[in-house]
Amino acid sequence: MNSRQVECFLKVCHSKNFTEAAAELYLSQPAISKLISSLESELGVTLLRRDRRSVEITPAGKEMYEFFLRLQGEFEHARHEALRLEHESKGSLRLGYADRLPIDAIARSILQFTNQYKEVRFCVESAWHMQLRKGLENGNYDLIVTLEVNVINRPDFEYINLFSSQCYFVYSKDLPFANNPNISIKDFLDVDFYVPDPEELPYAKDNIELICSQWGAYQKEIHFVPNASTMLLMAESGKGATILDELVLETTRMTSLRKLPVDKEHKIVVAWKHKNANPLITKYLDILQSVMQKD
Repeated sequence: MNSRQVECFLKVCHSKNFTEAAAELYLSQPAISKLISSLESELGVTLLRRDRRSVEITPAGKEMYEFFLRLQGEFEHARHEALRLEHESKGSLRLGYADRLPIDAIARSILQFTNQYKEVRFCVESAWHMQLRKGLENGNYDLIVTLEVNVINRPDFEYINLFSSQCYFVYSKDLPFANNPNISIKDFLDVDFYVPDPEELPYAKDNIELICSQWGAYQKEIHFVPNASTMLLMAESGKGATILDELVLETTRMTSLRKLPVDKEHKIVVAWKHKNANPLITKYLDILQSVMQKD
């Protein structure tokens, strides 16, 4: 007995017609009749009574039909479970990286990793910093590439520095002092600042206040906005100023912006949850650090 015989028998029982069953299985009618006859011989029972006009399932045939249906369902379930177990044994790695970060090094590290570990399922997506932090907390990511301030002071996280990026006060060329050749942080005394919401990026407001206080300058008002895109928009529209790093500025095509370097750098890190035992984390980190060093 083989699966082809069983398939033919089930198909004929379903359609009650040898011709239709043969067509659906891309077999000739004599071939399907022969397969079912051989199945009956092996089982020692008559499964179907047929004549030129009709097909009738015998009581023995009904019993075997129900049995084969259960067997077919159990087989498919077992096959899917086997595939799932095989997939899990090969492993997977989920990486999230901050939107607006340059992806060249990340892309090259992913390519190298997937070439080396072809059986691993590698999932990658970009998101805002808050989404990355919460995703790491909830186990949606194994690793995230983000700013250090997004994961610092978290005992449940571990991270390593990848590189640093110079920060700038960013403002519109239309501000009254924008073209002053001797512009300094003190000129921003009466300028509104736009910073990410604390949920999106912790300590952003504190950084602005610290930088300005070192120069004896204090902001007119600090506004919270959802993300870096909004910060750029508010700065270019002349509504005020913001602080962004070189990496973000490299991704924008806004031509009416000016920038003033400040004594601040953003550290870009790769972070993972301390209790995450996925062995692929270490393997990917080795490759990512190797790629970063070549840069």
